[in-house]
Amino acid sequence: MYQVFRVKGLLFQETALAMSLADGQQTTGEALTTQMMVEIEGRSFLTKFIILPKAKGNRTLLGTDFLSSTGLVLDVKNTCWYFWGNPTHKYPFGEELDNPSIAEKMSIQQHLPIKRRRR
Repeated sequence: MYQVFRVKGLLFQETALAMSLADGQQTTGEALTTQMMVEIEGRSFLTKFIILPKAKGNRTLLGTDFLSSTGLVLDVKNTCWYFWGNPTHKYPFGEELDNPSIAEKMSIQQHLPIKRRRR
């Protein structure tokens, strides 16, 4: 996603980020952040993206903060998701898209542009 965002011209802010690893260790690393509107099934949400530029082969993850703020509920057992307020309208998990497909489908509207901080 980072490459798609760069190609689309999003601006990023450099920051240090405290992280908890899967094994419980605490670490601090360099991160880039940006905010943009994300539309899901006709609903728009201001979303903060955190990019770890030194991570190798990483995937895009949805954090619990994103799921909570959008009201998305993941039903892994039934491979679907729904909005908290409408549990009877379920959406199947989608197929994985490659970056060129994502880039073609994306309409980027960055919210509150963030200026790149010089080192």
